[in-house]
Amino acid sequence: MPENLITIIIPTYNRAHLIGETLDSVLAQTYQNWECIVVDDGSTDNTEKIMINYMDKDSRFHYYHRPKDKVKGANVCRNYGFAKSKGDFLIFLDSDDLLESTCLENRFNNENIKKNQDSVFIYLMGLFRYGSKTDQIFNKKFNNEKEYIENFLKVNPPWTITSIFWPRSLFLNKGFFDETYSRLQDVEIHTRLLLEGVKINLVEDVDCWYRILDNPKEYLSEEKRPMLIESHIQYIEKFYNYEDSELLNKIEINTCLKFTFLKVLKKYVLKKNVIYFKEINNLNNSLKILNFKKMKIIEILNFYHKLGFFNRYGYNKIRNFVFNK
Repeated sequence: MPENLITIIIPTYNRAHLIGETLDSVLAQTYQNWECIVVDDGSTDNTEKIMINYMDKDSRFHYYHRPKDKVKGANVCRNYGFAKSKGDFLIFLDSDDLLESTCLENRFNNENIKKNQDSVFIYLMGLFRYGSKTDQIFNKKFNNEKEYIENFLKVNPPWTITSIFWPRSLFLNKGFFDETYSRLQDVEIHTRLLLEGVKINLVEDVDCWYRILDNPKEYLSEEKRPMLIESHIQYIEKFYNYEDSELLNKIEINTCLKFTFLKVLKKYVLKKNVIYFKEINNLNNSLKILNFKKMKIIEILNFYHKLGFFNRYGYNKIRNFVFNK
């Protein structure tokens, strides 16, 4: 009986300086029946040249450009990569992260995966920092599915995108990435997965690596701040109004989303957040996000805005969001 084909899907944008290491980790796999689909989101560096070299080296690599009629975004690239895929199982890998050489063998040889294709298996992801693998683990362990979903709703993700091993049929029925998200892309799909009742199975093997960028401040640049704020508000709106989930009935969703709201204030809106975040948190302790006294929140926002601690775009987005609700 032939081995099942595993598809690795990689969206990329201007990662020519990193993607070679990612592709080398795919090339080093001990499990041989794989295809690797890279979808370029409009790179302006020499990503295409690098991909041509890898395709010449191994025909299992495939390279596509995001269709011009599709909006820019990693989720569009992931969905497009899936449309081009043939694998029985799927791994979504970011273009700066790495697979352990035994990753595919480790996952495919798990007999439970073959028997339970209506559930997903979550593997541990280690942290890769300054060119070296560390002893640190990205994943966070909780006691039950309720606690996992609560932490996703607080945007405290228990795992990242490469940790999941998807049966193709399950992705067809429950998956597909929401192409409207510019950030929180994997948080959104994993939240939705849990709320729709998909069973998760945790496997305590580190078989992939999450790269910590040398300059993490790039993630919080002024250019990216509006997208981060937009995605957090979009996430709060979506899951506060989410329907048909038995799990939501067991969760204090207002309390969970309060953490997400405060995280927006702390990380992306307040410029001098260290001194003032505790006071904002205390003022909000008695309020339930999305069911709060709107004018009180606006009063707090206005107070800090007058002190000059708000990015104008972020302040206006949250202010409008509060009034609209």
